[in-house]
Amino acid sequence: MNNNRGQVLVLFLLLLPIIFLLVASIVDSSLMIYNKNKIDNISTDVLDSIKNKKDLVESDIITLYNLNDDDIVIDSIEMDAKTITVKSHKDIKPVFGKIIGFKKYTVKSEKKVDYNSKLLIYLENNDNKITSYDGNNYTVVDNKINLSSIDLTSKTLEIGLTNQDNDLLTIGNNKLYIYTYNLYLNDTFLVSLKNRNILHIVENKVYLNEKYIKDISIMTGDFTIDISNIKYLKVYDELLTNGRIRNINNLNRSWLDEE
Repeated sequence: MNNNRGQVLVLFLLLLPIIFLLVASIVDSSLMIYNKNKIDNISTDVLDSIKNKKDLVESDIITLYNLNDDDIVIDSIEMDAKTITVKSHKDIKPVFGKIIGFKKYTVKSEKKVDYNSKLLIYLENNDNKITSYDGNNYTVVDNKINLSSIDLTSKTLEIGLTNQDNDLLTIGNNKLYIYTYNLYLNDTFLVSLKNRNILHIVENKVYLNEKYIKDISIMTGDFTIDISNIKYLKVYDELLTNGRIRNINNLNRSWLDEE
């Protein structure tokens, strides 16, 4: 009897490390599965929340991830005219794994969402950064950007601009420019400018701060913009609806109203 008990005790002691490793594996695996599901869910929520945003930039995506879990690391963000793909990972401290030499576990996530925004180009003049979703690579040369590939007969151009003197944009034979706080078309005075302005050109019409100014008859030919005094530039597939600019709620109000 005592011999049998001794054998059972020996067997138990031999199996104890295996039982411990099994329990440790279950605990750490559960931890990895939990965090994998968490990072996947956060990715889904973030991408769903921004897939309709027209002025989306990478920093928006990173900020939303950080707000949900600042331990998530963004490995890459790929945006084109149709999709947004984000690859991310998170390092997790093991519960038992460190006993056998594992300092961390890494869970990864890759999520893709259809990009519903019609935005083609977004340019922020703080650092001449251009984000293009139309497949073309645009560069700034001598403070000018050439957008001759864009057909403005079917696109909306939105420009946030100051009232500083400079060439603004040239479309074929049309030249919009600022001189002494006024906006001119060729040599014709259009309107006086505020310190901060939003200019729309849509369906051959010019709008300043939502108010119709003038028609531009010819919208073809070379299209260049001097960005020296431009805060941002957007081009997208939104036109007028019942005489109103359809993206009226997408204006950069914080900048327009700033004094």
